[in-house]
Amino acid sequence: MKSISKFATSKIKKLKPYIAASQDIWNKDTKTKLKLDWNEGVLEPPKEITIAATNFLNMDILKYYPNVRNDKLLANISEFINCDIENISYFSGIDSLHEYIARAFLEKGDKVTMLMPTYDNFRAVCDASDAEVIKLDYFDNGQHSANKEFNTKIVYFANPNNPTGELLSIKLIKEMLTLNNETLFIIDEAYIEFGGESTVPLVRDFKNILVCRTLSKAFCLAGIRFGYCVAHSEIVNALNAIRNPKSVTMLSQIIAEKAFLENSYMLKNVESTNKAKVILRKFLEKKIPDIEIRGENGNFLLLIFKNENFLNSFISNLEEKGIFIRNATKLVKNSCRITVPPIEKLDYLLNCIEEFK
Repeated sequence: MKSISKFATSKIKKLKPYIAASQDIWNKDTKTKLKLDWNEGVLEPPKEITIAATNFLNMDILKYYPNVRNDKLLANISEFINCDIENISYFSGIDSLHEYIARAFLEKGDKVTMLMPTYDNFRAVCDASDAEVIKLDYFDNGQHSANKEFNTKIVYFANPNNPTGELLSIKLIKEMLTLNNETLFIIDEAYIEFGGESTVPLVRDFKNILVCRTLSKAFCLAGIRFGYCVAHSEIVNALNAIRNPKSVTMLSQIIAEKAFLENSYMLKNVESTNKAKVILRKFLEKKIPDIEIRGENGNFLLLIFKNENFLNSFISNLEEKGIFIRNATKLVKNSCRITVPPIEKLDYLLNCIEEFK
């Protein structure tokens, strides 16, 4: 870990940071041919989505702060998820939303349950907020735990889960919300477009649910850093009370506004990715008979190998061919996570795996 300033809080000095994926794509002489390590959308969004940003740039008004309440954008989100505008707020990605959740709802000593293994950023945010994080082994056995009751202020889980791909049913989540009405459930739906029923409709009946959504995966717009939350108006009001209204750039707002309105490309991407997921799974099972594969509901597969050496060899072999995947051993032993490219970009990946010895 890099040295930390003496002026930092004692908590920050001890903090285990969230580890980012490969950044080779930004090198001048990048060797990346397929970036499959961070589950971003693999395809470029259509020009009709990004042309809106170009038109904005031509207006020569970058000197002004962004729109602090974009009612048209909120209306487009509302129509897309079939939810009232008062239940929605938008942020610079889900990661930024996590930070506002911690600031709005966590105080020193508050307890947070995280259903593990899962996306690590929320853990880092909670640690920095001096909350006590309880990691509950929930998904690491191929099936989720039967536990439904939690004695903590917040419960966080991804649904579909990252990195294992399990999906908790609406019935089970309703039971959790009812049994734990003094607990706020943070449900990260970054991958919901690829499989499963969204919990957004539960916002109408429960005050203790906050759903996180993003444009980084199915919409193929990770670069604009746009996320949004759906929750009871009282929760949204609490977040908005501390949310910096200038924090989402005008370029991001305009592209997001168009993407929600013209979302047919996203649906095609989901369909293509889900077809490719079936092909890739069958191919891997045939090529590597001893492998265990999870990830039914996201845009990724979790590959669990018999030993670490074979795992490392698999990862490095693909990297030599310009394909970056994610080593997930810190979450699940001897595992890696691979973003599934849509049908259009699958052949190169299959050919490279075929050459693996």
